[in-house]
Amino acid sequence: MRLKLSQFDKLAFTAWAILASCAAAMGAGLLSMPILEKVPLCFFKFLTGLPCPGCGMGHALLLAFQGQWADSFRQHPLGIPFLAVWTLWILVRLLKSPGNALTAQVSQP
Repeated sequence: MRLKLSQFDKLAFTAWAILASCAAAMGAGLLSMPILEKVPLCFFKFLTGLPCPGCGMGHALLLAFQGQWADSFRQHPLGIPFLAVWTLWILVRLLKSPGNALTAQVSQP
């Protein structure tokens, strides 16, 4: 059976998986923060040169994925809570989605 997820769910899960993959690559020494910083992610900062309220969130999420809690908090105080809520939300959506193997096994006698 295939999971039936909305487009938004797929986008959220894909973004989470890409972020987790980047954090794993950083942990393995395949990527570094200076390499990732060359990719402009903040459109506001790209246009104005000024940091926006969300600046540092990407760094905070990457550091949190690696378990570097203090550094994550220094980059952006909401990074750890955001990652926790995002991860929990994805897990709940995956478990509630039709076609979920776990749900199918529980519902069948």
